[in-house]
Amino acid sequence: STPFVKIRNLAQRPTIWYSQTDMSPNQPALLSVTALNFSISKEKHILKDISFSVPQGSFTLLCGPNGSGKSVLLRCIKGLEQMQEGTILLEGK
Repeated sequence: STPFVKIRNLAQRPTIWYSQTDMSPNQPALLSVTALNFSISKEKHILKDISFSVPQGSFTLLCGPNGSGKSVLLRCIKGLEQMQEGTILLEGK
């Protein structure tokens, strides 16, 4: 079986796992999310300060309880939701 590394685990937030790969220091991450924030109102923060990188060639798993922000995170990555702050880079762009 493939060893997995947990890169995010906070209560009531999505947890992201990826398989270990030999990532060259000169090779950009396939996906890099930095300081992503998304809220539907001043009182209701869905995603707060989410940061992670997914190495190229890894198998990645996103899991979490209902309402933890998994779908919103994916919609932000795809550009279907407008995040308030943060950066999302796909292959360094």
